[in-house]
Amino acid sequence: MGRWQARAEAAQAGQVWEERAPEPVRQKAAQGAQLARGNRELLLAAAGATVVVCLAWRRRKE
Repeated sequence: MGRWQARAEAAQAGQVWEERAPEPVRQKAAQGAQLARGNRELLLAAAGATVVVCLAWRRRKE
């Protein structure tokens, strides 16, 4: 599957989900997406910290 085909299928799946999801769920999803876009640096820092903790925990188990 090509990159563009995957994007097209993901967009189509998102559109189907949007059409079928109840309105309160769509509103919450939109709020979450807007919050994520507004705090991109914070999300990246949290993801990086999570990776470091997981790697340290995994190494400690070995």
